[in-house]
Amino acid sequence: MLENKSAWKRMANLQQKLQAQEPVLLGTHAFLQPAFDKFTGPKLALFTGPWAEEYVWKAQGFNGLKDRTIAMVMNWVEARWLRGAGRIFTVSDYYQTGLKRWHAGALPEVVNIGGGVELTHFYPLADRDGLRRERGFAGEMFLWIVVRRLEPGLGLEGLMEEIARVAPRFPNARWCFLGSGSLAGDLRKQIGRLGLAAQVVLKGFIPEQELNEWYNAADGSLLTSLDVEGFGWVAAESLAAGTPVLGADTGAIPEILGGLEPQLLCRASEAGALAAKMGEVMSGAGWWPGRGRCAEFAAERFNWSEPVRAISSAVGQITG
Repeated sequence: MLENKSAWKRMANLQQKLQAQEPVLLGTHAFLQPAFDKFTGPKLALFTGPWAEEYVWKAQGFNGLKDRTIAMVMNWVEARWLRGAGRIFTVSDYYQTGLKRWHAGALPEVVNIGGGVELTHFYPLADRDGLRRERGFAGEMFLWIVVRRLEPGLGLEGLMEEIARVAPRFPNARWCFLGSGSLAGDLRKQIGRLGLAAQVVLKGFIPEQELNEWYNAADGSLLTSLDVEGFGWVAAESLAAGTPVLGADTGAIPEILGGLEPQLLCRASEAGALAAKMGEVMSGAGWWPGRGRCAEFAAERFNWSEPVRAISSAVGQITG
C-alpha cells in the first residue's frame, strides 16, 4: 500500500512503462537468484540485507563446518545476483557502504532510495487513554514497548539487563515485548531471575493490524538491534504513530533517529547507557520529542514517493 496520490500515480506510470516496453525484472532477494539469472531482459536488484551476515548473526557465530559452508554459499549466490543487475537499490547509507565490504570487487551502480512505512496504517490516534485502559495500563504508568521477534542476536538479553538497572527507580513503568520466537522461554526465566515479573511482560505475537494501537498506547519504543540492521522499520513505524524511540547506535538506526533528535541514540557497546537514557526520559528529559513532532518527521521522511520515483526513473533509463 502506498499512502499518497503522488506515489500511486508514479506506480501507475511505472506499470504503464512495463506494459509498453521491454519487461524489467526487479529482484528483491538473493534467494530468487536462479530465476533472476535466467531472465534475459533488463534487471534491477533491491538489496535489503546481507544474507550471509544475517545468517551468522542469528546463529551467533559459526557453529562448525556446516555454518561456514552455508554462509559461503549464501554470499556467493548473493554476489552473483547483485552483479547480474543493471543497478542496485538499497534502503540506507549503511547498506550502500556495507556492500563494498560484504562484496568486494566491481558492482553495478548502488543507489540509496531510502525506505518507507505505510502512513495509512501507522498514524496518531486520538483516544490514547482509551487504548491504554483497554490494555490494562493506567494513565500515570510509563509504557515502553519492544516490537521484535524473540530470537538470538537482537540484543534482547542485554536489553533485559538494562531494564533491570532502571526499573527499581520507576515502579510505575512497564515494558511490553510484542513478538514471539525461540528466546521466549529464556527471557521469561531472565525476567524471574532479575525480579522484573511485576513490570515486564512478554505479550507474544501481535497481529499487524493491532500494532498501530500499541504504538499509540505506548509512551516510548525501544530498538536494540544487529549491527546489520539496514533500516529500522520498527522505529519508522513507531515515529509515524507519534511515539518516540530510543535506539542503539548500530547499523542504519542513526540514520532513522539522528535526524529527529541525536539524544535518541544510545551506545550499544556501553553497559548502562540505555538504562540511563530511559531514566532521563521517565524523569522528564527536555530532549524527548513530542508526539506531533515524531509523526510529522515520519510523514516527511518515510513516505514512499522517493523510492517509487527512483525505481521509475531507473526503469526509464534502462529501457530507453
